[in-house]
Amino acid sequence: MDDLLQTTINGIASGSIYALGAIGLSLVYAILKLVNFAHGDFMTLGGYAAFAVNVTLGMPLVVAIVAAIAAVAVLGLVTEEVIWRPMRRRGAGLMQMLLLSIGLAFVLRNLILMAWTGDSRKLAVDDTASYDIGIGRVSLLQVLVIGIAAVALIAVGLLLTRTYVGKSMRALSDSFDLAE
Repeated sequence: MDDLLQTTINGIASGSIYALGAIGLSLVYAILKLVNFAHGDFMTLGGYAAFAVNVTLGMPLVVAIVAAIAAVAVLGLVTEEVIWRPMRRRGAGLMQMLLLSIGLAFVLRNLILMAWTGDSRKLAVDDTASYDIGIGRVSLLQVLVIGIAAVALIAVGLLLTRTYVGKSMRALSDSFDLAE
């Protein structure tokens, strides 16, 4: 039973990372009806950006997280302006957009491999310290991941249901023509 509870705790921490990725992927799909195959590569780039700031530059984890978010946001804005928006203006169809996202994924993946190789990397955090919570052991890193994911999920839910931007996004996902 102890192994089951510990595996559940570990699974919730891992699932929290996947949930963060799923938020962005599902928002893009809901609005643009496009599966962005490069989404995972954006997440990977964020991880390596955090690694570069945390390990290479020796900055605290919080600074590394903010830098990773900023790096991925800037890359998202650049790809929107340079790739996605011009293609939508030209009336690119779904197949062209899918192929473009696959190509972007390959480019990002290979740029990441060129910059950091395929070796395993680890942030400069103490992941050996853990706390006994009665039903199992949980590390501070797992608590942070679960907490950040929970806050992000709740924030996106509130954004979509309680703000004008969220209502606009939901309208776009229902009917692009009607939302215009």
